[in-house]
Amino acid sequence: MIRKRERLSYYGICKWKGDNFYKTNFFLFLVPLVNVPYLFSGEKINIVIAIISSIYIGIMEEVIFRSFLCRSIEQISNKNKAIIISSMIFGCFHFLNIGNYPLKYILLQVLYAFAMGIVFSVVFYESKSILPCIIIHILVDFLGTFELEPIFIVEIIGTIICSLCAIYYYFFVRKKE
Repeated sequence: MIRKRERLSYYGICKWKGDNFYKTNFFLFLVPLVNVPYLFSGEKINIVIAIISSIYIGIMEEVIFRSFLCRSIEQISNKNKAIIISSMIFGCFHFLNIGNYPLKYILLQVLYAFAMGIVFSVVFYESKSILPCIIIHILVDFLGTFELEPIFIVEIIGTIICSLCAIYYYFFVRKKE
């Protein structure tokens, strides 16, 4: 079904377009910095496994949630509902981490993922590509692998920053239909 070139473009499997992309989305590439404090936690991790898992998770989640889920919901509804519903599902998907961390951290992670889902969905629609979403997702996940023990204040600040980004992207970046 998606072998034809126009289908690949429809699902965002192409390079991103738009001369104005870098001007309106420059700080999107700063979002992974919310996980930088974990670099200084002193914990040792296997860098190769961290890189491989970050790449795998970033690609798979973006293809599933942004490319296919957003477009599927859009076919039966509209872009606005596709952005919100796919982001809610993406956020709720992170409830799978229950048992790994205390509930307060999981709730913050779900809210963080919901906010980032909105940002990634808007970027997906504006750039017509999942590539920028994949790149940022990989960076966020890679820096997050240094988090062996969550720091509550860092989690709160990261969630607030991502929520503000989501509000900015949803109301100011996306084009009005």
